[in-house]
This record gives sequence, structure tokens and C-alpha cells, in this order.
Amino acid sequence: MNKLKVLHILWSTNTGGIERLVLQLWKVQQQDSALEVTVFAGQPEGSLWHEFVANGTVVKGPFKNGADLSPSKIAWTKGEFKKYDILHFHSFHPGTAIAAAQSGKRIIYTEHGNFGFGKKERFSDRIVRRLLRYFLKSYCSYITFNSEFSKKTAVNFYKLKGRRMKVVYNGIPQYTSVAPPDKDILDFSKGHFTVGFIGRITDVKRIDRLIETANMLKGRSDFRLIIIGEGPLLSKIRKLITESGLASNIMLAGKRADVRRFYPIFNAFVLPSANEAFGLVVAEALYAGIPCYVFNDAGGPVELISKHEPANICSNPSEMADELFQLSCRKPDENEIIKRKKTAALFSLEKMEESFKQIYLEV
Repeated sequence: MNKLKVLHILWSTNTGGIERLVLQLWKVQQQDSALEVTVFAGQPEGSLWHEFVANGTVVKGPFKNGADLSPSKIAWTKGEFKKYDILHFHSFHPGTAIAAAQSGKRIIYTEHGNFGFGKKERFSDRIVRRLLRYFLKSYCSYITFNSEFSKKTAVNFYKLKGRRMKVVYNGIPQYTSVAPPDKDILDFSKGHFTVGFIGRITDVKRIDRLIETANMLKGRSDFRLIIIGEGPLLSKIRKLITESGLASNIMLAGKRADVRRFYPIFNAFVLPSANEAFGLVVAEALYAGIPCYVFNDAGGPVELISKHEPANICSNPSEMADELFQLSCRKPDENEIIKRKKTAALFSLEKMEESFKQIYLEV
């Protein structure tokens, strides 16, 4: 039987949630004897480039930037796309979209939830949104979303009613052991009720709500908050921590390798985001057996938490501080830990791979 040839189409190969997810999915798909899967990178040589190259065939895109619409480059890209049965898009670039449309191949587009919440929309953003809407409605055979929240938002954004669509939840690697945490983080958390956050420090993450929650815990619990990640709002958050008198309670740990190492030292994990598409870190924390807390406007993470611990979905920082304080007064419940791990098992890479395979065969 001939293998089904699939091409994953990315723009960036820098470290990011989408890029890391596609890399992990690709590794699992290569174990499926019915598939032959390749990656197309619009901008190669990113921070994940060498890892992509080490795991299979990667095609380098010819485009210089998002506005590059060179006819010769589009023609070359179309020729590459014609070698595959399925073109699976994970990001939108007009040049690759034109090449895909001209190739005549079946196109699947996965909306990962990059809706620009919290950012001021530029004129170029509006143009790209209109082009993406036309591409989705005119050329895509199937559209998938990483959560019901992403689906609902995209249907409204792009007027997608009547299209072939499905929610395919993101998958996380199932692992049994990881390296130990870094010593500075271990020392900071030792002997304290420790709350963790992992992610980019950007507008959508709403770290300010996490700091407000921490401020309400001050004096009520011997707690520590560890924030792992970097981003454009780092200076603003550092200033907010100082002004709140929380410098001794909060550690800005910066970017760390293999963040799975840190979940076991957290007594609780908080994702304070608003309008988050999925929240992979929530699934990872649940897999580690850690209780997770989100706000009711979190978007996709609400879907994950509601499956097991809906009481951990809070309406405001005061309510979250109360829930965390109550947790700090209780001993860990082994049955609850097992339930969290079972919930996280619903979001495996293997389930994700099987869902996409069925869609490939359907189109």
C-alpha cells in the first residue's frame, strides 16, 4: 500500500508552542507505517531548526519575509507542494497559501488560536486576516482547532459556518522520568507552599492577575511563586512585584530548558491567561498530578480544568487566593492526583496523531 504523503507547513522554526507541538506530533507520525510526513519551514534556521533536521526531512522555504510574494518563489513552492497528497498548514503566509491553492492539493488548516487578543491591531493585521478568511473558505478542505474556544472564536472571526471542521485537542508527551530541577529553584521553594507559572510573559498571559492573587496571599500563607519564562512585559512585571512588596515571595526564574522538570516541586499551578487557545502547560501540570487554577475567561484551559476540578476555575484574584489558601491547608490527596493524571491522558500525542490520520484519510 502506498503511503499517504503529508507536508506540515510552518512559518517559523523558532521555539514556540506551535513549533514545539508540530515537532512532537511529527515524531509520532513518523512511527505510523501508513504515513510519510515532511515539514516545510518558511523561515528555517530558527532555534529549533537543528532539532527539526535531526528528526527527518525538512524543506526550506524561499521567502524572505511575510510580504514576499515573488512569482518565481511561489512557482518553486507550488512545485514542492505538488509532491504531497495533503498540505497541513499550521500558520498563514500569503506566498505559501497562493502556492498551495495553485498546487491543487488537499489542504488542512489547523487554527492554533493566534487571534491577537491583547494586541493593538495594525492595518497589516487586518489585511492578513482577510486573506486568511478567503483562504480558509475557498481552498481548505478541512479546518481543525485545538479547543472549542478556538473553534468558536475562529468561526466568528472568519465566518466559517458550513465548513468541514473538527476540534483536535493538542497532545502532550507521556513521560515517566525527567531530570531534576535546577538548584536555585529547589532552594527557593524548599519548605514553602509553592505556586508555579510557566509561559511567555505577554499581555494574553495576564501575569498582573497572578501578582494580584499573590498579594492577597501575603500574610495568609508561607508561599512562594515561581514564574518561569521571558517576554516583552518582564520589566513591567518585575516593577509590579517590587511595588507590591513581594520580592521575597516571587522568583522570576527566566527561561529554563525542559520545563517538565519543575512541575513536581509545585503545590499548585496557575495559568492566569485570558483568551488562551489551549494551555498546553495546564495539561502537562495535570499529567504531573498538580492541581491547576485558571480564571473563567481563560478560554481553552477552562475546558481542561472543567473535566475534573471545576471548582478551580475562579472568577477573580480574590477567589483564586481563597482557593489557593485552602489548598495550602490540606494534605495532598492521592486519589485526586490519580484523577488528574487520567484527565491529562485524554490529551496524548497518540490520540492527536490518530485524529489527524482519520482526517487525512477522509479528505
